[in-house]
Amino acid sequence: MSHRTLTEWLETRANSTEYGYIVQQNGRILSEHYGGGAGPDSRWDIGSIRKSFHSALVGQLIESGHLSPDMPACEKWPRLVELSGREEDRAITLHHLLGATSGWLAPESPGEKFRYNNAAFTAAERVTTAVLPSHDVPAEIKTRFAQPLGLRSFTAHHRDVDFDPERFGNPGPKMIVACNVRDLLCWGELWRNGGSWQGQQLIPENYAKRATRLSNPHLPGAHYGYCWRLNAGRHVWPGAPDDTFGHSGNGFNLNGPEPVPGRAFLFICPGLNLVAAVCLDPCVGVATDYNQVPMPHTNAWIEQVLKTLG
Repeated sequence: MSHRTLTEWLETRANSTEYGYIVQQNGRILSEHYGGGAGPDSRWDIGSIRKSFHSALVGQLIESGHLSPDMPACEKWPRLVELSGREEDRAITLHHLLGATSGWLAPESPGEKFRYNNAAFTAAERVTTAVLPSHDVPAEIKTRFAQPLGLRSFTAHHRDVDFDPERFGNPGPKMIVACNVRDLLCWGELWRNGGSWQGQQLIPENYAKRATRLSNPHLPGAHYGYCWRLNAGRHVWPGAPDDTFGHSGNGFNLNGPEPVPGRAFLFICPGLNLVAAVCLDPCVGVATDYNQVPMPHTNAWIEQVLKTLG
């Protein structure tokens, strides 16, 4: 299948809405296309893909000794227990928060169940904020990753709202990341290459490996590392290789006078030396199925991407 057929597949589903995608293998772009008025400079709020940026920062702080996966999160951020009101949450570790098994603000106990928990992911950001001299996660991510990678469209800022103890799905005071499709692809290339970029080890190699393997293989449905969905066993994307990892983002298209809902997806397959990124409208279906296993709409797009390889 040619890139033209992949583009046609998107065009028939996009209904003239804006989109952009890039497929790259072995460091060479195989296909890049924009539709609906979007172009290389178009920017999207990439939603939950932001979590992988925070994960990379955690990796650096673990290497420097400022954090440990096994540390009780409340030692650095006491509000964790204050907000939940549960003494058992003193047992929540950074591992629990990053791997979505904390049970924070949810019915289960720490380590008991995998649950994609937006509040818990942001709680991990609060832990990181507490150990940073700058107390500024977005600024550190720009300095430590966006600048060395040359991400020209990248922005990150902190949304200052509070948590809702009654809603674990409410992310609370999260970081927001926006960029164009080329910069999103570059971020995927860094992870595909084990955290190395032009001779610099931006993400510690051991952490990059840890973050992209199953963090809780003993728990049912825990197809997750540290802020990455993992395809081990081909449960999440049946049409993709076993070593694939990636993430969906529920964000916004920032290219009009007012932001409108958008979706982003970053797909990484180390065994094929392949990275693909797409930003588009929710009407296409890609990245709207992030709470499903398997993810049928996203898997359909991945299958089209893989066909471009011949």
